[in-house]
Order: sequence, then C-alpha cells, then structure tokens
Amino acid sequence: MKFKLMSLSFMMTMSQLAVAALPPIQPIVQNPEQYDTIPYIEDGISYGVIGKQGKYGIVDINGNIVIPVVYKDVAILNNSGLFAIKKSNQYGVVNSSGKEIVPEIYDSINYFDESGIAKVGKNHKFGFIDNTGKEIVPVIYDDVEYFYSGIAKVKQNNKWGNIDKSGKITTPIIYDHIENFYSNFTKVKNNNKWGIIDKSGKEIIPTAYDDVKVFYANITAVKQNDGWRFIDKTGKFVTKEIYQDAGDFAHGLAAVKQKPTGLFQNKSKWGYIDETGKLIIPLQYDTAQPFESFDNPKGEYALVNKNGEVFYINKKGQKLKEFPSRLAVIPIG
Repeated sequence: MKFKLMSLSFMMTMSQLAVAALPPIQPIVQNPEQYDTIPYIEDGISYGVIGKQGKYGIVDINGNIVIPVVYKDVAILNNSGLFAIKKSNQYGVVNSSGKEIVPEIYDSINYFDESGIAKVGKNHKFGFIDNTGKEIVPVIYDDVEYFYSGIAKVKQNNKWGNIDKSGKITTPIIYDHIENFYSNFTKVKNNNKWGIIDKSGKEIIPTAYDDVKVFYANITAVKQNDGWRFIDKTGKFVTKEIYQDAGDFAHGLAAVKQKPTGLFQNKSKWGYIDETGKLIIPLQYDTAQPFESFDNPKGEYALVNKNGEVFYINKKGQKLKEFPSRLAVIPIG
C-alpha cells in the first residue's frame, strides 16, 4: 500500500517515542484470516491501518473496526480519531464514528497539529483547514508550512511571506527565505543578503548583510565583509570594533571573538560584551559559550576554555571554584 499521507507513527515527537515503554501491539480482530494486513500499533497510539484485497480501513487498539475496509487509501491524521479517506480520486476526513468532517475534495491532506490545523492541497496549491473542516486559509499558495508561534510561512511565485491564523498576510511575500520566529524577530533573506523583520512584518534591518543574528537584546550582530559589528534597531552601528565571530545575546552578554591580525592569525581570543557594546570580560578565552544553558536558565555562568583548561565563569569574569550544578558556587579571587 502506497501512502500519500503522513501516518501517525511519523507524527509522534522524539520525546514521545523516547518514553514509549511497550513494544508494538497487534490488535486481536474478528476473523483475522480475511485481512491481508493487520497493523502493529505503537504504545500511546490508538489506531492502525488494516487492509483487505486492495481496500483499507482503520482498526483501534482493541481490535474494533472503526472505519470500514472499503477505501482506496486511508491515513491517521491525529490520535483523537480523525482520518483521511479516499474512495475515488480525492481525500476527505471522517471521525471515529464515520461522520464526514471534510468532503472528498482535496488532492492531499496532512496531519492535524496540536492546535487542530492541517495542511491541505488541491491542484498543486495549498492552504489550511481546522478540525471542524473549515478552510481557514484558502488553497491558493504554492506551498505552506505549519504554524509556529501563531505565524505560518507561505510561498507564491518562488517568494515567501507570513500569514496569521486568520489568513491575513503579516509579512509581504517578497523574500527568498524566512526563518521561524523564536522571539519577536526573525531572519529574512533576499539575493543572498540577510536582514531582520518583526512579527508585524516590518523590516527592522534591511537585507544588506552577509549574515545577521536575531535581536535578543537592544543590539545584535551583523556580518559584512568577513567581519561582525553590532547594530541597534534603528540600523545604527554601536561598536567600532570588527569581530571575527559573535554569538547571540543571553542575559545581557554576548560572546565575541577578536579579528586576527599580523602574526597572531591563529591566536584570536573570545570575550564578552554588554548591550552597549562595551567589552566587559576581556578577550582571553579559546572558546566561550553563552550565559545560558539547559541547566542554567538564569544565565549565572558560562563555560569557557583557556589554554586547554575548561571551567565556568560568572558575569564578572571570575572563575568558579565549584561545578555549577553543586549547591555552592564560589568565585576564585
């Protein structure tokens, strides 16, 4: 059986798969000999696809036939009982009671995400429906990507823009590439040059740089002619220094690497600047991590390497005597 739709097993997140403690279970169905395929169902998943002589349906974990074995194709769209079905040439959606949610009018239907939205396609165009079957974004785009932080990327004529869940265009469809919003800002690209927009679609930094860092503070780094400088939200440079490399701001500090010069081409060092662009912790480290990590959400320390010694420092640049996961963290000196 060839699936055009994403099965539920591929929709589970890595964390869900990691906690699956039980092996797959094959449901006990009545008269199993009449079926060509009886699925093994993963722990935590409620349904599987069952087949008979080129027709397919849905069985639940208890062996009950939920969707009759009469369709040319079926797929599980979520774990709450919504299924794509295809009887002739197009797909629709039914629930676990067999009630039609979406008529068979689409060429493709992808999975429903956690907010109950699914990507649909027709005549090589794409849009979104919700789990009631309402078309919330018309099927007019060359491609769409699922919503992230309330914003979805859409493609028309080889350019990308953003829409909100009402279908309103929030970023003009004029960019070669747009990244997801992980804050109120994200990176955009045109003609191999990068800039920054906000969630309203306003271009904060023009697409004029070889690379950019997203704003996590009042200033951020932009790359031009093989060097990094820091810029504010008006586009004004706030540092004269040009760095070989620069990190994102975390809790008020960003790591920077000095640009090598003269006889010291391989001896450039890392330090940290604050949100005014002032060098707070001198350029002395071989490597320097940000002041934030999984076990350090408050940004109290950062991991550095100096002359082969790896240790933690606080925001004053003081070396920590104890490993930060311990109860006592004491600066040396």
